Amino acid sequence: MLAIVDHRLKTEIKERLSFYAKLIEFKTSGITYNAISGHPDIFMCQMDNLLIYSPSLPIYYIDLLKLNNINIEEGETLIGEKYPFNIAYNAVVTKHFFIHNYQYTDPVIIKNIKERKVINVKQGYTRCSILPVNDNSFIVSDKGVYEVLKKEATIDVLLINNDNIIIEDFKNGFIGGTAGICYNKCFFAGNLNYHKQGNLIKNFINSKKIEIIELGDYPLSDCGSIIFF
Repeated sequence: MLAIVDHRLKTEIKERLSFYAKLIEFKTSGITYNAISGHPDIFMCQMDNLLIYSPSLPIYYIDLLKLNNINIEEGETLIGEKYPFNIAYNAVVTKHFFIHNYQYTDPVIIKNIKERKVINVKQGYTRCSILPVNDNSFIVSDKGVYEVLKKEATIDVLLINNDNIIIEDFKNGFIGGTAGICYNKCFFAGNLNYHKQGNLIKNFINSKKIEIIELGDYPLSDCGSIIFF
């Protein structure tokens, strides 16, 4: 198993995660602003067993993905320094749903949506704001996104706040960027006990028969998601 993570994660978190997966520590410079410069979900979008990546992705990581036999396809959209020019790949993709600010979605991603239902939201940092627990269950830290998702009869959605979610250069990060799910396990970059709604989050995830693995005794860190293959 392979995990793509922000290189700035605490050493303890990376060490614990390395028990479960081989790590690719991700960083960029001079492409987008510092807080998200090491966030995988800004530069790539996972769709089933396919990883669609921006042409802005440094060649080192393209070669590394190929070396690890990851099925990849280049997108068309370069990553810009500021919003909304850095959101083209920050979509939520599950088996039946595609959630994003569709106006800014990369064309190669659109080509691969296929039979999924498209749910358009205003929040361009969609993957940052949503933790997809399973195909139709989501934890959301954006009220606008929550209002859209709760209108879907087949979707179960939990709204939480962003308090005490750590990210460089900003007061708070987003819940979606703190975790990744693989093989019915939800890996958090930090510990839910530091979040005021931690028990609510735990109960929601456990109700979906997903095991929670907290990777360190720290507040949750928005690291741009943990992308597993």
